[in-house]
Amino acid sequence: MTLEPEYLDKVARETFDLDPTGVRLLTVEGQRDPLITGIAGNLMREAMNGDAGSRLFAESLAGVLAVHLLRNYSERPQPIATERISSQPRAVTQAVDFIHDNYAGDLSLSTSQPRRI
Repeated sequence: MTLEPEYLDKVARETFDLDPTGVRLLTVEGQRDPLITGIAGNLMREAMNGDAGSRLFAESLAGVLAVHLLRNYSERPQPIATERISSQPRAVTQAVDFIHDNYAGDLSLSTSQPRRI
């Protein structure tokens, strides 16, 4: 499994507003990371199965891996500005609010009224 340096640079620049020339991945030995293990396992299954959507799924996993590496395994001159990172997209926040407001009732997708954005 490889992650192209150019892709990691793009994620550093576009997601975290970091100058990629100042970002360096750290060498970590003897440590297990369950997220990286899970991504590797999913990528292997996708490569072996080749189902519809495998390419998109693999590209999405590459993005997750890049963000995880930059957050947890990189040395950088400037900290990652976490206030710039939205924790949840607006639609997710609205869905969670709807569930919270209606959890006591009979909640189902077929009877819920979607909110207009």
